[in-house]
Amino acid sequence: MDYDSYQTEILEVAQSAVNYRKWLARLTFPYLGDNPLEFGSGIGDYAKEWLQLGCHRLTVSENSPTRITVLQDQFLNSPNIKVRQLDIENITDIDAGYSSIVSLNVIEHLENDGAALRGAHNALMLGGYFVAFTPAFPLLMSKFDRAVGHHRRYTKKTARTLLVNNGFDIVKIEYVNSLGWLAWLVGMRILKITPRDSLVLKIWDKIVIPVVSKIESWISPPFGQSILIVGQKSI
Repeated sequence: MDYDSYQTEILEVAQSAVNYRKWLARLTFPYLGDNPLEFGSGIGDYAKEWLQLGCHRLTVSENSPTRITVLQDQFLNSPNIKVRQLDIENITDIDAGYSSIVSLNVIEHLENDGAALRGAHNALMLGGYFVAFTPAFPLLMSKFDRAVGHHRRYTKKTARTLLVNNGFDIVKIEYVNSLGWLAWLVGMRILKITPRDSLVLKIWDKIVIPVVSKIESWISPPFGQSILIVGQKSI
């Protein structure tokens, strides 16, 4: 399978999940600081959301030849956005001093997530944040997960170990999208559905996601489809 093309196709399908994307952008925005780097920026959807939230400078990155071209086209006339090709498992020439390194649905694709965390630690300024949003619960590992190149799904325990073993202090580890956990279990794990830009997806995004995001702003759920991981560089 051509993972590169398939992953780009799925990113394009996900563009219709507007409220979900805005929710993730809000969750991660407080940690960006004034010089953030996004690992694995895809086709630039989250970068655009952060700009709307008030981010004034951002470096986006990709290792995919297809998606780096998309990013260059997307931000051609955006002087506050820097685009660079970057293999986050083999960082050798990255400048240090980023205020944060953010990766949304990226580290589950890496064979060596620890190498990416160590590279991130080296690239951050003192006090900078590593922020990841990634699939949760091995129970939910589906045919679709494997088709898009997921090596794992995380739990609070494995996320904590990943941060601590690679030099980060733990700031926040919490599950996100509790109803999505059930939907993924039934739809992806049991029925083996492939996500598509469908009416169901649009209805879920328009009606369910605003309610779930509001509730989870008050109460942290004990489980979720995904997990938010935030670590800080203190040494």
